[in-house]
Amino acid sequence: MSNAKILCIDDCEVTLLIVKEYLQKEGFDIFAVSNIQAADEIMNSNQIDLIVLDLMMPDTDGMTVLRQYRATHGNIPVIMLSGRGDDIDKIIGIEAGADDYIAKPFQPRELSARIKAVLRRVQSDTANDYGQARVDKILLDKWIIDREQYQVFSRDGESADLTTGEYMVLEKLVLAKNKAQSRDILFALLHDYDMDTSDRAVDIKITRIRSKLSDDSRDPRYIKTIRNVGYMFIGAVE
Repeated sequence: MSNAKILCIDDCEVTLLIVKEYLQKEGFDIFAVSNIQAADEIMNSNQIDLIVLDLMMPDTDGMTVLRQYRATHGNIPVIMLSGRGDDIDKIIGIEAGADDYIAKPFQPRELSARIKAVLRRVQSDTANDYGQARVDKILLDKWIIDREQYQVFSRDGESADLTTGEYMVLEKLVLAKNKAQSRDILFALLHDYDMDTSDRAVDIKITRIRSKLSDDSRDPRYIKTIRNVGYMFIGAVE
């Protein structure tokens, strides 16, 4: 966990200075920037392990940045910072995909503890992700999820013809096997990958995924509807 590369994005220079000095003493490699352009340059030239991201930025908002980085850099862990401590802001941040949320003002020690906790959780999830550090293919009965090609194929090599949005929803559900995913979480995911962002977008994607994988909603083998919440993947995986 030491020497993990942390990118801190905050428009407050004082916050950046305090955070950088403290986290460096904790053994982290810190990149501290005050704008998204500088953050983009660092993201494109370094393997960042975790992002500490201010919700309110002068050139954009943290939610947009989070979604953009998730779209371009995968499920990189993100801790959201905000000067607003309202519960609704925390809920929005988490549902948008943030791994944790800290309200300002905060103690650097608390941030360090949160970073270590998220990194431990990510490392644990990765180690237990179907038995190896990273799997490029996940088997679901007759289907193979190819995480390099962002597609699903039958064992005979026939494509299920999932759109990118459909694939991302399915992968999200599979990687969170037996854990319900709310419609809001899935909708936030679609925001980055699909032109359809209507209120019914998630339900429509689920219907199409079920149809393409021959999954009956009345007796599901893969995707179960969780009433008033969203959906959960219940299928067996290898």
